[in-house]
Amino acid sequence: MPWSKEDGARLQELLAEHGQRELATAAGVSVATWQRTIGGDRAPTVEEIAGLRDLLPPDDMWRLILATFEGVMREPWTEFVALMEGAMASERPAPEVVQVPVHDVQVAAGAGKIADRLPPPLYHWSFSREWMEANLRGVGRLVMVEVSGSSQEPELSNGDLVAVDLDQSRLREGLFVVRLDDVLVIKHIQMDGRTVRLVSRNPLYDPVEIDLHEPGIDDRFEVVGRAVWASKML
Repeated sequence: MPWSKEDGARLQELLAEHGQRELATAAGVSVATWQRTIGGDRAPTVEEIAGLRDLLPPDDMWRLILATFEGVMREPWTEFVALMEGAMASERPAPEVVQVPVHDVQVAAGAGKIADRLPPPLYHWSFSREWMEANLRGVGRLVMVEVSGSSQEPELSNGDLVAVDLDQSRLREGLFVVRLDDVLVIKHIQMDGRTVRLVSRNPLYDPVEIDLHEPGIDDRFEVVGRAVWASKML
């Protein structure tokens, strides 16, 4: 099936927002040669179409454009697609991956385990930086710890892994890991003046009230970080 005036007109329409000189330069041909292409006198080559890739619509719209030329290219179609995919893949940056450490520390949701400090990580979970910035409002300083107990059920269960942002340690309302004496717990913080209430989702567990005026409370109570993500056990 030869290249036709209709094919040339379709190509011109798809790239109408670009000038002929810009298109000719991108395709690596003279303006006169490009005019013959859109006039239907000659078919574009693989290299010419590959040169236009940066001018094509985003995502996979380029496939729609390339499909126009199936059967009229001088080169094999499979070679054409391979060239385009290779060119685009080489220019597409690999997603940046953030390694989040998983520590052998249980954060009590009920009866907890005492933890003086974080031990070396057991392993790491990999997250896309782009995903983290879109869903976690940034990368922060994340660690992952295991939930122990049932006080946060059904929101969190025993054995769930929770990502905690250590940079978010300002006292405010929300779901946080806090240190109470030598025990780490994950609780919903509620504020009432200078009184802090540590609340469980499970109604079987009573809230714990902390008076911020109490002498020495700064040594006994500390916000470790905000819980921002959880991997739930099913």
